[in-house]
Amino acid sequence: MSDHNADSNTESNTEDNTEINTEINTEINADRIEPDWLALREPADAAARDRSWPALRPAIAAWLTPRLAGGDGPLHVVDAGAGTGANARWLAPRLTALASGHPLRWTLLDHDDRLLAHVPPGLTARRVCGDLADLPGLLRRSESPEPESVSGPGTRATFVTASALLDLLTADQLDRFVDDALAADAALLVALTIGPTWRLEPLDGPDARLSDRLDAAFHEHQGRGRALGHRAIDRLVDRHPRALRADSPWQLNAADPADAALIDRFLTERAAAAVAARPELRDPARSWLERRRADLRRGRLTVRLEHTDVWLSPQ
Repeated sequence: MSDHNADSNTESNTEDNTEINTEINTEINADRIEPDWLALREPADAAARDRSWPALRPAIAAWLTPRLAGGDGPLHVVDAGAGTGANARWLAPRLTALASGHPLRWTLLDHDDRLLAHVPPGLTARRVCGDLADLPGLLRRSESPEPESVSGPGTRATFVTASALLDLLTADQLDRFVDDALAADAALLVALTIGPTWRLEPLDGPDARLSDRLDAAFHEHQGRGRALGHRAIDRLVDRHPRALRADSPWQLNAADPADAALIDRFLTERAAAAVAARPELRDPARSWLERRRADLRRGRLTVRLEHTDVWLSPQ
């Protein structure tokens, strides 16, 4: 029996190593987000936003209340980088509660029509395949009564939201996105912008040193193509000091099967991104991922990944 177990373990380790090698060799394409990744992270995103909402809710309510008073027109919400609609699914019931019976009119904007095709039919929204350059047109108030007009004559207020988007933008794109929203007298709620730090426990000595190298390489990869990465929130707040920010960290535990699947994907893609930036880290990254996955199978890992949510209303 022991020989059989040894053979099985050897075969399992070989399969794991082959899988890890394949994943480490996979090129990371930040411009192509996969629907399965969005589905995998949605429960963790929702839990993270539940942590930030109490800090943001009063300010959002204070902005909405006078704008919705004295009329029955809808609140127009544009979700930029909407993906498969997870942001709208989380936010819609909370905005509905704050809107005191006013209807919500949703527009989901994303450059990838594959993702928009995965928006479930239960979410009533106009879907627009386009990029952030289309935002001003979507926000512009129109006198046309046609259904294609997203801000018809009865609209009471306009609200722009985005989730897990800002860190993918360049400085110019971020500035233009925020400026376009404010110029249209639209409030802005941006969620789950990645922070500079994360914590993985337990962490041994060699892992601590290697993690620093992988982190540096990961942030280097994020900065390719001039994307802001974890610097996005600081840029937004530096330009708009009155913005209200709240922490929305992922808090993941390998003992939870859903968290374990997300941790595995997160660590794998983080290692692959680091290797894409610094190919000399391929072997250390593979060994690191093997050790982390062994801990993951034993249910020993916890991960805390910093995110920030920001609320910014027009002056």
